[in-house]
Amino acid sequence: IFVTSHSPNFASIAELSTLVCLVDQGGSVEAFQPRDITFDKGKREKLERYLDVTRAEIFFARRIIFVEGAAELMLVSVLAERAGYKLRDHGVSLISVEGLNFDCFLPLFGEKALKIPVAVITDADPAGVDGKALYPAAGATVAVSDNTTKMLGLQDNLVRVFYGQKTLEYDLALEPENVATMLAALKDIHPQIGADLAAVVASAGDSTARAKALFTGMFERPQNNVQKGRYGQALAQALAKPGATHKVPKYILDAIAHACQAAPA
Repeated sequence: IFVTSHSPNFASIAELSTLVCLVDQGGSVEAFQPRDITFDKGKREKLERYLDVTRAEIFFARRIIFVEGAAELMLVSVLAERAGYKLRDHGVSLISVEGLNFDCFLPLFGEKALKIPVAVITDADPAGVDGKALYPAAGATVAVSDNTTKMLGLQDNLVRVFYGQKTLEYDLALEPENVATMLAALKDIHPQIGADLAAVVASAGDSTARAKALFTGMFERPQNNVQKGRYGQALAQALAKPGATHKVPKYILDAIAHACQAAPA
């Protein structure tokens, strides 16, 4: 029999029914047992499959930001620092769910479960018209995807869902201050694509047209799309350089601020 604490290694291989979480609520300690949560059909089993050593950190976290994948994992941390937040100093764990698997993680959190601030950063992925992709302008009202709509229905005062206009890269490109840095990151990994795309973006009309040109020129090419993970790493490095022009999209900033708030007393 092993009795242990603060070990994601053990939590990743233990059955959910064996775990007990103790949460400091500021003056009192509250116990939470994942076995008490009612999951939708198949979601408990799905969660247990996804709980590797990294994601098992959720049981020890004080605050959490969930993101979709590797690109967001690299970029949100550096965007937080550029906005004046050091996630580590605030005790925020940044966790990738590797896709759209938020639905198996979120039942563990909220006012009736683990009572810690949780922010979900996801794509709006607005539905296109007649099979054509949609490239919304900044501030435009978008009809979000069914998955994002479902996540919004799981919100309470502790769990909040944040989304932009389309996807992270597109939303970054909508901010004019980010375009030069995004192109510089692209040139670091694909010099010719970066040079060609810089000319296309420069000739585009408004900020929406520039964002569409930059996004499609990287990720919707006729062939050989830029890899999002590799580009995310290059962009994170470019953003971290002193003097790099940037602006953190509002939904990202709001998610960071929510996660970094004081834990409820």
